[in-house]
Parts: sequence; structure tokens; C-alpha cells
Amino acid sequence: MKRIGVTTLQSNLQFMALFIAVYESFEDYILECPKNFLDGTRYISKKADNYEELCREEVERQKKEKENVKNHILSAKSKGIVISENDDAYIHANYDYQKITMDGFTKWLSPKYDALITKRILTIKGKEQTKPNVLLNSLMFFGNITENDIEAFQAIRDKRYSFAHNMAELLITDVIKLENSTIFNNLINLYIRVNNHWSVGFECGIADDVPENADYENIISVKMYNLLSAIDALIGSNYLAGRNYQNYIGLYESLMIPTKEEANPNAQ
Repeated sequence: MKRIGVTTLQSNLQFMALFIAVYESFEDYILECPKNFLDGTRYISKKADNYEELCREEVERQKKEKENVKNHILSAKSKGIVISENDDAYIHANYDYQKITMDGFTKWLSPKYDALITKRILTIKGKEQTKPNVLLNSLMFFGNITENDIEAFQAIRDKRYSFAHNMAELLITDVIKLENSTIFNNLINLYIRVNNHWSVGFECGIADDVPENADYENIISVKMYNLLSAIDALIGSNYLAGRNYQNYIGLYESLMIPTKEEANPNAQ
């Protein structure tokens, strides 16, 4: 039996470990962004002397809000106005707040998060899913995601699962082959697109001094920039493509914004 060299073993281990690390970072990112945007932002500290009373008051507030919205819908119907299922009023009337716990706090996620993320049932390639999928719903929250992206993401998830659970066996196989390298590249590019969509759509509006010639197609977060820098240094890739990034402050995180080169009027 042919022995596998140490260098090959190290390369295989590095590739699988890097794939898993990037995937876990990506999954955390796509789960957290909708939560940050859609949450109810109602926090109650568990250290509060009247914690239980505050919780009861919050529940009563939610009930009153629900009743008011239902009355609004009934009033609209009486006037011949149709409230669609995508309307905020319909969502608030038909979904309860989702209570979650955090470090030292109790928090209620909004009905909109519940509707769009925890209870939404996707239809992919004409086939309705049998139950809600929080991860895929979170990914679809980003407006630049297509059904082909969903299929690519599912292939990425399968590969991550294979690497994580079969790493010992895969160490002595041809892990760094074209198929796996393509899936890894799909993972990076999907991460970049999602990060760019959030950075441009939700961060640039309140970022300080975004330059007029900003290259919006390539704006990413500082964390994404640092990750790509590490990957480029580690495997010799060029995901940053030598762009001249500058640091700006957004709402939730800092941004790296490259600028487009201005055309030289004297150029022939």
C-alpha cells in the first residue's frame, strides 16, 4: 500500500480545517444579520429588582399591540382595503413574539422575525419545503440570493458535514481536488456577496464620509476583509484582488470601502 507523505497529510488537514472554519463563520453571519435587523430590541435585565413584573408588563403590551392591529385590519376590511400577508399589520396580528434568553437579559424577537425566519416555508425549484428552515430563511433574507445559490449552499453544507465527521478517513484521500476546490470557492464567493449586500444595504447609509467614488460592488466588513486577508496569505489566493480598501464606521460593524479609479482625462 502506498504511503501518504507528511506534506500531503498536512495540506489535506489544512484544507479541511480551513473549509470548516470559513463555513462556521459564514453560517454565524447569515444567522445573526436578520436577527440584528428584525429583532424587537426589547431587553429586560435579569438583575432588575422588578424583573418578573417587567416581563409581565411586556407580555401585556404585546397583547394590546396584537389587539390594536387586529382592529386595524377589521377596520380596513370594512372599508374594502385588503391587508396582504406580507403587510406588517398582518404579520403582527398573526404571530406572537418569540422570547429568547441572552447573557443576563430576556429579549423578545419581533413577529416579523418569526414570520420571515422561524416560520417561513420556502419553495425551491417549484417544490414547497415540508417545514421551516431557519438557516435557509436567514440566507434568503439577503436580497441577492437565488435558487441556484440555495442549491450551491446546500452542497457547501454537505461538504462541511463530510469534512467534519469523516476527517480522519479523508486525510489519506485526494481531498484537494477540483470538485472540492470549486465548492470552497463557491463558499468564499457566496460569503463575499452576502457580506457585500449587508454592508451596502444596511451599513453604508450611516457610515461616516463614504467617498463619492466608492466601489460599492466590493464593499465588505472589516471582519470579512481580515478573513480574506488570512485566506490569501495562507493558500496564495487573491480574493481581495489588491484593491485599495479604506476603513469606515457602519451601524453594526466597521466597513472596508475601496474606491474606483477616476478616469484620466489626458489618457489616449
